[in-house]
Amino acid sequence: FATTFNPSNKPRVHNMQKAADAISGTIIGPGEIFSFNEIVGPRSRDTGYLDAPIMIEDDLVPGIGGGICQVSSTLYNSILLSNLKIISRLNHSMAPAYIPAGRDATVAYDYIDFKFLNNKPNHILLKINLQEDKITAKVYGYMPEGEEISIITAIEEKIPPKIIRKEDPSLEPGDEIIEDEGAWGYVVNVYRSVKINGTEILREFISKDRYRPRAIRINVGDNHPETT
Repeated sequence: FATTFNPSNKPRVHNMQKAADAISGTIIGPGEIFSFNEIVGPRSRDTGYLDAPIMIEDDLVPGIGGGICQVSSTLYNSILLSNLKIISRLNHSMAPAYIPAGRDATVAYDYIDFKFLNNKPNHILLKINLQEDKITAKVYGYMPEGEEISIITAIEEKIPPKIIRKEDPSLEPGDEIIEDEGAWGYVVNVYRSVKINGTEILREFISKDRYRPRAIRINVGDNHPETT
């Protein structure tokens, strides 16, 4: 499974590459549990991570380790598509732009983890690669012949963003500039479909996720200019 990113955001790419390098090459035996936080470790300046944009409330602000959740989300989807058992996963409070709603996995060291179980009879190998503007997570292992896995998302509710207008004295009266286009909120159900030779044998409920909307922010011209 792959997602795309902006390669010009060097600190974010650095953080993603560092986390990907920590995971890539990990071998997980039958019955073993993979923990993202255990494998990647603390995200701090001391461990080599950089400031990059992270979402706090409704704003993008600098934060140590920005970009790590794109690594965990990309890996999460490769794990789903490998028909492995999810042990622990949490969605973001707002839907990230790099992946469809319901398909993300947020992480925060020491209190929000992404974990899965190798419930297969053989070892598996994880590989994560960044190339140009794409990060790809791969799971190597035995795949039963004729098995096909797909992920189905069903949006139950769309929540419109509110509009916030703020006066900007640098603008002419009546002028407007969109500072943030905002984002819709969602309630989405996620299922995993397992087919053998084209026939669906299982449709498994994975999660029900709720994402709050992000407000549309508009700067408007001062309607009460100073007079002399």
